[in-house]
Amino acid sequence: DLWSWKQGHVVDSWQSAVCGAFAGGFAAAVTTPLDVVKTRIMLAKAGSSNASGNVLAALGGIWRTEGLTG
Repeated sequence: DLWSWKQGHVVDSWQSAVCGAFAGGFAAAVTTPLDVVKTRIMLAKAGSSNASGNVLAALGGIWRTEGLTG
């Protein structure tokens, strides 16, 4: 809507595709780390630090041990 408003006419199909690709990429960048944390919490052995279910602690642990690639 913003792009369409700035142009003064309806966006073209390729512009719509660019907006969709940007939105999908942003959503994936935000949700993938949270999905990794959720999976590790779910698969954690009882008594481990991840088994507590603390998302921020699990995210911090992944960052410390594996860095950005984790």
